[in-house]
Amino acid sequence: MTGEPFDFKSLDPEGLTSVVILVEFVDKKVLTLLRDGTIYIGFLRTFDQYGTIILHKTIERIYINEEYGEIPLGVFLIRSENIVLIGEIDSENEYPQKLTLIPKDEILRKRAELREGTDNFITDD
Repeated sequence: MTGEPFDFKSLDPEGLTSVVILVEFVDKKVLTLLRDGTIYIGFLRTFDQYGTIILHKTIERIYINEEYGEIPLGVFLIRSENIVLIGEIDSENEYPQKLTLIPKDEILRKRAELREGTDNFITDD
């Protein structure tokens, strides 16, 4: 053991699980899209062998039409079976340019109204 960090890029990608790919995102700001459409943005701090991740300085970003809002969450754990997509954020293009940032309370109110409207589709038939 030389004490030098292991070079994961030297491994054959065909023989690796997708979890090893997360190594390149550690300590970087990432966007994570979940199965239910929720978007979390934060710094990937660690992950386990199953792909469960821990984000630091996490925010939930909510998009509604031409507006978006951000809800600060702090440290956040996301189980791997909920993750659809994860990728590094480009710091120059992090914020939506043609959308309007609105306050947290307003975006939460609008999301609640939207969800109330979708409840009408659930039937007991």
